[in-house]
Amino acid sequence: MRKYLSLLVIATISILLAVSGCKKENNDDSTNTGFTDTFDRAAMLTNIGAHVIIPTYAEMESTAASLDSALGLFCTAPNESNLITAQAAWFEAIKAAKRVESTKVGYIADGHLYSLIHRWPVNTSFIEGFINGTDTINAEYVSNKGATARGLAAIEYMLFPAKDSNNGLLLTKYTSENNAARRCAYLKGLGTVQHTNSLKILNAWLPQQQNYLGT
Repeated sequence: MRKYLSLLVIATISILLAVSGCKKENNDDSTNTGFTDTFDRAAMLTNIGAHVIIPTYAEMESTAASLDSALGLFCTAPNESNLITAQAAWFEAIKAAKRVESTKVGYIADGHLYSLIHRWPVNTSFIEGFINGTDTINAEYVSNKGATARGLAAIEYMLFPAKDSNNGLLLTKYTSENNAARRCAYLKGLGTVQHTNSLKILNAWLPQQQNYLGT
């Protein structure tokens, strides 16, 4: 339902901008009819922000938190059950992120922050290079990497088997391969950074936080 509400928001704003432009042209015309536009656009946009944009961003933050938790559980006990749980959490997170994409306005657009949430294609060579390196891997390390080496696309790459593989073979990368611990550290870092960025975007809009909605 929110997907359709988001599309409705975009369409409504576009219509209002068009109407505003037409009104300006009419005001410059000597044949002005004297019509006074009393529609409160500010109130409408505030209502959209409070009832569409903020709830959409809140859902993205909530699913990112669940994904972060699931990735932590998987790395604590890398088995197929925990892998499937983490994969399901990723699907919920990407669905929420895609809904945000349709309301990508204001703070998230101004700061190009959506690329930190989901940037495709992922640079798998970078990721594998980091895993095979020697630097300590944690959330801070991951947060300093480029958008193509983090976010939901990077998590997808690490959490799902390739076409010619399966979950069983994927699990060996986290259990028996030489860099299994570093791979899990990178995956956990991705989850933490994903949640941190999602929360940052939500807090920017919340009235009790940075209150972008009120600006």
